[in-house]
Amino acid sequence: MNSIIIVTYKREQLFEECLESIVHEIKSPSEFEFIIIFNDGRKRNLEKFELTNLKTIVLNNETPAFARNQGLKLATGQWICFLDDDIVVGENYFIRANQIINENRELDVFGGPDQVRSNATKFEVYTSYVLQSTLGTFKTRRRHTQLAVNKNATEYDLILCNLWIKRQSLLQLGLEFNGNYARNEENVLLHLMKSKGAQLAYFPHLIVHHKYKGSFGQLGKAIRSSGYHRVLSILQYKSSFDFIFFLPLLFGMCLIILSLFEQWVMFNLFITVYLVTNLYFSLQICIKTKKIETLLTSYVLHIFFHLNYALGTMLGLGTAFGGKLEFLSFRTNSKQSLK
Repeated sequence: MNSIIIVTYKREQLFEECLESIVHEIKSPSEFEFIIIFNDGRKRNLEKFELTNLKTIVLNNETPAFARNQGLKLATGQWICFLDDDIVVGENYFIRANQIINENRELDVFGGPDQVRSNATKFEVYTSYVLQSTLGTFKTRRRHTQLAVNKNATEYDLILCNLWIKRQSLLQLGLEFNGNYARNEENVLLHLMKSKGAQLAYFPHLIVHHKYKGSFGQLGKAIRSSGYHRVLSILQYKSSFDFIFFLPLLFGMCLIILSLFEQWVMFNLFITVYLVTNLYFSLQICIKTKKIETLLTSYVLHIFFHLNYALGTMLGLGTAFGGKLEFLSFRTNSKQSLK
């Protein structure tokens, strides 16, 4: 038997759609242990889903990472499947997951990409194109793109809304999510697992369909949070450092410095190189999608992604230099808590 852990927070309709898709794809609900964490302080009636092996937890606005750790304490399955409450699983999702498990006994972690939902708005669809763009999300584009199978994956390849972790591996390594992180908690956990010898794998055919952010406000907030927590995790775990995550902020700082010293030639050169690069990648999206409007939307969204990520990075550095980094100490002595 395997376990499915879902944390839900004030998204009742999306959560029900998520459960409906899971029940539809599972041959028998008794094959899985369902652990549902209601993180908005209100438990819902799930009788209509006929989940024979159901455990529930009610919390009041804890971090998703803390909530998932509470679910881990109740889990008894061999594999833990982490799904978000705003996804629907793809066709034959659990058949494919079982095939991966049976054919890859050596794995400790595996997962696949998320894709935009079939009923997505135009804004969500345009966002999905930039999420898959190298210029838009750099190395982490792999989480949103169907690429080749990778049995030597890293945290750049895997996403928390579609993630399977062997429970015994967590016990042996003595790890759990950092409950203080409001976002990017899987980046830290997967990095630590990889550094301790765990084998991670990415399978492009294991798909979930994700509800992406539906407005500039929601999307900007999520991007800033990603940049913020990425910086904090890098400063706390130096081995996870990657220059690419600081590039948007450094580029912005260079422009500010050049303008302050009135180095307009270099300033214009930097701007021109960036705008031409953006045009190239936006044109690639336009050609791939065969939609002329994606040239402009991708161009704007690339800039929007970079500005918000740079701002999140700057806020993260400000928090760290403000002496608050000790608040994020990672709890690694968790063997007892997961038993």
